Formats: sequence, structure tokens, C-alpha cells
Amino acid sequence: MSKVILFAPPRNSQGGVSNFIDSLEKYGKKIFFRKINPTSAYYMFLTFLSLLKSRPEIVVLNPSLQKRSLVRDYVLSILCRFLNIEYELIWHGWKNELIGIFPYSLLLKSIFKNARCNWVLNSAIKYELRRISDCNINMFRTKSDFSNQKKSLNPKSLLFSSRLVKEKGCLEALTILKNLPSDFHINVCGDGPELENLKMFVKINNLEKRVVFNGHLDPDEYQAILKKSDILLFPSTHPEGMPNVILEAIDCGLIIFSTDFAANLDLFSENKNQLYVVKIENYVNQVTDILINNFPIKNSLSPKSKYGIDKVWEKFYNQFHE
Repeated sequence: MSKVILFAPPRNSQGGVSNFIDSLEKYGKKIFFRKINPTSAYYMFLTFLSLLKSRPEIVVLNPSLQKRSLVRDYVLSILCRFLNIEYELIWHGWKNELIGIFPYSLLLKSIFKNARCNWVLNSAIKYELRRISDCNINMFRTKSDFSNQKKSLNPKSLLFSSRLVKEKGCLEALTILKNLPSDFHINVCGDGPELENLKMFVKINNLEKRVVFNGHLDPDEYQAILKKSDILLFPSTHPEGMPNVILEAIDCGLIIFSTDFAANLDLFSENKNQLYVVKIENYVNQVTDILINNFPIKNSLSPKSKYGIDKVWEKFYNQFHE
């Protein structure tokens, strides 16, 4: 088994990437040695010294979709090649506009071409990578930590779970609640810069008794919320990879109303009774109408998790074991 160093966000920080890496690290603790992504030239130098001392067989990078982060991971890939260390990339999302911007397009091609493997979360990202470079690509999915729960036949409990930023659709979720009868309520899980604006929206629309802001939760606290929720609202316009929150909601038996990003197109065929994909421009009106007039009560839960971390880890283990 190879010794693997995994560069990632700080432990227990917010966001799907950190949540996924937290679980992956715990499951693969016998081989993973986790390090925080370097944030400056000084920390990059310390990272170089650390790699020089530890000499791992494989380094795993988690590129984000920001230009500065792309430069950081390009430098890390150069360090790996200089030290004759193989590296792999886990792409959690994608932005097509980076392909056409110089010099980022060149950095992307260099990172792809020289990677031992590129891990991608959906077929659309795989297609885009294939257009840029004939590189080694493996598809995988993020994970669910939670088991199935039997749900109500008269669902009124909504859930929104994400960072509270505009592109995740938090305001759209509350707008839907405002349009629904008063016996509907919602749990909002997560934190972010839009929190105060959302609280003001709730106050203006007299929704205080129907909205609970839970903040950022640990896994046990979040599982308790999932158990009592019936419907997940996920009106994201963010360039999503394969959101943990959707896989966890599927495994816990929730009905999901999401937007039409690429990962949902991959998931739809095997989860038709739970996952409903709606275009963002029609999301608020269409979901509101379905919940009031035409809610599809279906229950087709699997006896066990479809997306457990054990299934994700098996693919990584086999790859690192080669």
C-alpha cells in the first residue's frame, strides 16, 4: 500500500469538499497523512520541505474552482514532479471559463497531463477533461454517512442544507416556503454571508415560526435534522460536482427538488422516485406548484445505503494499491 499525503481544507471546515475529505480520511487513516492546502509562498516553502522529508509515493490534490487555487495546485504539481512523486487530482466541480483564459488554460493542461489520475464526480466533467487532454480519468461519487429512514406520507418538513451564499439558492428556498401553506416549515442548515439577509427576509414575511436557522452542524446533529425532514430544496446555480447533501438525502429517503446541474443528470435514472430536476428559471414557481397541488408521494428506499463511504473508499484503495 502506498503512503499518501492528501492536501485539503482544514478539518471540520464548512463545505462539501471538506466534509467529503473528513470522511475519506477517517476511513483511510492507515494510509492518509493529511496536510492543509498552503496559502502563501512561505507555507509553500514549508510544504516543499515537508514533502522532501516525508517522501510519499502519492500526493492527492483537491483543486478548487478559483484562479488563485489553480495556481497553488499547479505549483504543488511542479514540486511533486521535481521530487519524483506521483500526484492525483480530485475535481469536485468545474468552470468552463477557465479553459479559455490565459495562462490558466496552460496550467490546467499541464496539471491534467502529468497527473497519475484525475478523479471526477460526473460525466460532464469527464467530457470536459477529455476535450482538453488525453489524461487518465476515474469517475467516483461523494458519500453518504447516513442510513435510510422511513418518511411521512404527508410531507411538510422542508430542508435546505448548504453554505449560505447566493449561488446555492438559499433565498429561493425561503421564497418557496413563503408561498406554501402555513403548515409547511423549513430547517436551514449551514452558515455564510447571506445569513443576516435571510433573517431579514424571514422577519419581513412573518416566517419566524416556520424557519429554524441551525448554523453549521456536526454529523450527528445534521443526521437528527435529516431524520425529521421530508423534502430537500437544492436550487443551486453553483458549478456543482456531486453534492454530499443530495446523496445523503437520497439515502435517508427524502424527496429532492434540485436544479439541472450535471451530477443530477447522472443520478436521475437510478433515483426517479426521489430526485426531481427543475430548471433554475422555473424553480420557485414549479416547486411551489408541485408541493401545493401535485406532490408525488413515492417511497422506494433501498435496504441500505447506495452511496456509503465504504463504496467510495474501495475505488480509492484499489487505485492507491496499484
